[in-house]
Amino acid sequence: MGAVQWYFFLPDGTKDKRANPEDEWDWTQGPPDLRRLRPARDPKSTAKSRHVPVRAYSVTMGKHLHLESGAEHDLLRIVDRDPRVEIIAAQPLRLQFSKGNSHIPDLLTVSVDETVTVWDVRPAGRVNDKLQRDAELTGAACREVGWDYQLWLGSDLRERLKTLWLTCARDRPSWADQYVPVLEQAAQAPGATVGHLRALDDGSGELTSTMWHLMWSGHIIVAKDMPLQDWTPVTWRGVES
Repeated sequence: MGAVQWYFFLPDGTKDKRANPEDEWDWTQGPPDLRRLRPARDPKSTAKSRHVPVRAYSVTMGKHLHLESGAEHDLLRIVDRDPRVEIIAAQPLRLQFSKGNSHIPDLLTVSVDETVTVWDVRPAGRVNDKLQRDAELTGAACREVGWDYQLWLGSDLRERLKTLWLTCARDRPSWADQYVPVLEQAAQAPGATVGHLRALDDGSGELTSTMWHLMWSGHIIVAKDMPLQDWTPVTWRGVES
């Protein structure tokens, strides 16, 4: 596929072993099995590095992912609660653009519609010339194989704090089943707000905890630029507001 060489790290049949990292992927075989991806590198912190590696749990994958920075963790918290995403891989591949010029993107996601997105993460204001060049080359390589590419610059503070709060509710409560139909119906009512849903709680807190979980899982929708207040409008997934 052009001058770019793609390297994926896939299990070779031996427990806890990688395939030969020097094996270039042959795109005439189609794409690799992305559920089998192993990280192209293990993030490490050194005295000269500016990032702090993160071992973060993904509900989507049911395991911990090894990330390179807190900014990558911010993106993971967003894609992990997206009901359209079914695969998330960290440090998913290596691209060799030319001799001495390679790049390992930060994340890869696969959606239920089979859309594959490769992500680079860098806070706004810290995109240097090298990353910009790598982003342009990576984007071109992804488009050539029918994949999407995103250079993610982070979210604003309010959205970041909202995502952090909702991540605390990522575990589905054991009592959720009895409250989901109630919340689904209430969230579809015209003018529904967070306060309207919270008012349905009988004082046990069970309905409220279920509400937060359904917001985390993307079933109850809160506008991206909205805070989590009682007056905040809500809708049910798939229902136009």
